[in-house]
Amino acid sequence: MREISESDIGYIVDADDLTPAQLAGDACVVCHVRWPRPRHRIGSLPNGRPARGCGECAGAISDYLRRNDGIVAVGRPVAVY
Repeated sequence: MREISESDIGYIVDADDLTPAQLAGDACVVCHVRWPRPRHRIGSLPNGRPARGCGECAGAISDYLRRNDGIVAVGRPVAVY
């Protein structure tokens, strides 16, 4: 599975919608799973830190991008570039 970059996602995840564990990278920003610790970058937080996801969610996003050649949202976007 390839790492999903900011250019794939195209926006920053709104930190107001995330739990402290998600903000710290200790829980997936999509499904909240904590174990195993999320390792896949699936976006960025407003402070520039990576928004991390579990392998299953990152795989689903990667598959969506590959099939649709589009942008997928994780949380509410705060900036689109």
